Amino acid sequence: MNDGAKAGLARTEMDKILSSQHFLGQGRLSQFLRFAVNESIEGRAGQIKEYVVGMEVYQRDAAYDPRTDSIVRVEASKLRARLAQYYECEGRADAVVISIPKGAYAARFEYRESQPERPAYRRPSARASILAGLGLALAASVLWLALRPAVESLPPPRMLPLTSFPGREFRPSLSPDGKQAAFSWNGEREDNYDIYVKLIEGGSPLRLTSSPEWEGAPAWSPRGTEIAFLRGSDVYLISSLGGPAHKLTAAKGAYLAWTPDGRSLAIMDRDLPSEPTHLSLVSIATGEIQRLTSPPSHGPGDCAPAFSPDGRTLAFVRGGSLCVQPVGRGQPRCLLTELAEIGGVAWTPSGKELVFSSTRGGDFQLWRIPAGAAPEVKPQLVAGAGENASHPSISGARLAYQRVVYDVNIWRMAVAAPRGTAGAISRIIASTRSDFAAQYSRDGQRIAFVSDRTGNPEIWVCDRDATNFLQVTSFRGASVLSPQWSPDGSRIAFDSNAAGSDDLYVVGLDGVSLRRLTNEDSSDSRPSWSHEGRWIYFCSDRSGSPQIWKIPAEGGSAVQVTRNGGLEAFEAPGADRLFYVKPGARQSLWSIPAGGGNEEQVLEVVRPGYWAATKQGVYFVDFAEANAIKRLALVSGQTSLIGRIPRDVFHKRPGFSASVDGRSVLFSQIDHFEADLIVLDNFR
Repeated sequence: MNDGAKAGLARTEMDKILSSQHFLGQGRLSQFLRFAVNESIEGRAGQIKEYVVGMEVYQRDAAYDPRTDSIVRVEASKLRARLAQYYECEGRADAVVISIPKGAYAARFEYRESQPERPAYRRPSARASILAGLGLALAASVLWLALRPAVESLPPPRMLPLTSFPGREFRPSLSPDGKQAAFSWNGEREDNYDIYVKLIEGGSPLRLTSSPEWEGAPAWSPRGTEIAFLRGSDVYLISSLGGPAHKLTAAKGAYLAWTPDGRSLAIMDRDLPSEPTHLSLVSIATGEIQRLTSPPSHGPGDCAPAFSPDGRTLAFVRGGSLCVQPVGRGQPRCLLTELAEIGGVAWTPSGKELVFSSTRGGDFQLWRIPAGAAPEVKPQLVAGAGENASHPSISGARLAYQRVVYDVNIWRMAVAAPRGTAGAISRIIASTRSDFAAQYSRDGQRIAFVSDRTGNPEIWVCDRDATNFLQVTSFRGASVLSPQWSPDGSRIAFDSNAAGSDDLYVVGLDGVSLRRLTNEDSSDSRPSWSHEGRWIYFCSDRSGSPQIWKIPAEGGSAVQVTRNGGLEAFEAPGADRLFYVKPGARQSLWSIPAGGGNEEQVLEVVRPGYWAATKQGVYFVDFAEANAIKRLALVSGQTSLIGRIPRDVFHKRPGFSASVDGRSVLFSQIDHFEADLIVLDNFR
């Protein structure tokens, strides 16, 4: 085969790959593959460097530095994975195999030999002749069955990209006829989230709202005439054709669901700030509110409501459990209790099954389970839907969902002493998954962090220079959060829901000496060690509201520390004071003497997971000032600017730590984040 023929086969194979379901809606990855293939065919493979790809494919400007911007490496890893998936399925028998070798960005082509050897002719035996005759008869029967009129021909499910706009699109809601979808989008300038409507088959989106406030969580009414949505924390209604919006009520969470008759709307509600959220029903005509669910007072609350097509049953999420409950009466029944996060629920049109999103397999994926399933029944993956899928919406034979892909990595910022100004910023721990919650050991020589690089969140440790990585937990699906080093660096405390509720655990660096520290029927989380290692502080709602408690590190009875609320606490080395975040409309930082005493306010606003107490003062992230990292000097009470986190942070993946000498801080940020909407057509 000459070079021209090979080039033609390679381009044909590229076009086949780009039109496959594995690359539908993958605009940038498709451009990456096309660029790599064309340049390689034209003999310029040696010129395809990381910088070139960043400039040509991802439109980076002249200031682009591959050492600090990992976009090409991250996308190349995704491209290799999608190519591997394609050749495992659709491309299994293709004549050409295209790959992007690790450590390079040029395409490599493998041309398979497709002509099988012709076997030598042998005279058939009598037995072979009989079998051949039977085979002909069977073939004739199969041919008749194939040619007879089909009773019903169901096309296979297919993925259609609903949106691939600049910015991020969230939370699709299909219209009753399945021809349109409402969603939230931050616009071409990526400056504000508003509500839009778009035809499934194409066309430009129609913008329904233009408020400067955040707007999201749209829900299309069963009659098709109105769309409910959230503006801030208030529920609004607007015509599906546009026009003025009017306020219906206030809500305490970002989930809305219509009753099938279109007369009422389910919202997340709460009577007191200290209570978990429950679900309520709001009358569209009168605004009257009726309570639907009553979660346990110490539990995580209820969210994600969805009514069955006949309106008799309510499905919802309670913590990590998917539950169903008769509307207006009866007790909830949990179909399954997950050790993972659930991101949205929808009923199939028949009312026989529920489709829900869960991280039970690692990333968010869509699963289905019978609505009347017994506890032993396991959910099944939704055929045709990909990974990173959440917030399903179903109408007829169409299922819409959002696909969010983000890459969270850990960065280090040097702090110049004694001026306290920012020095060099460098990414030190990275993968194509999420790495977050980094914490320095007390001597500053090691780092503990959480990563889902193996498919599930686990605790890892490494040296200060990001070498000698070691995985120390193996929960394989449960949440693992908030690692904290013991003062001597031999153990790590953390919290996990592996036993069904949030509890504290302690593990040695060997990964074997794992010990559960709390087993109360409460949520116990965010541990930290006392300066001498005798106690572990933590947040618990066992008294009826979140407070700071402490428990002996070797086990024993817990002691309540705060009485006016507490979410997270750390002792400042050498300061003999306990600093803690107090809940409220604006979370604030307070302190008390480590031995007990009167509390004092330290900072008016601080967010759990984004502050650290050191001898030099309290380091914290000020989100009101563009992710500014600041330091509060304990002696003078003066606050100084250290630097800024260059990009966004993902608040579900927090992480902030300061070295004991105050010379550097660790933080996690989103290096890559995209959110698009997908429609699964011919869903059944």
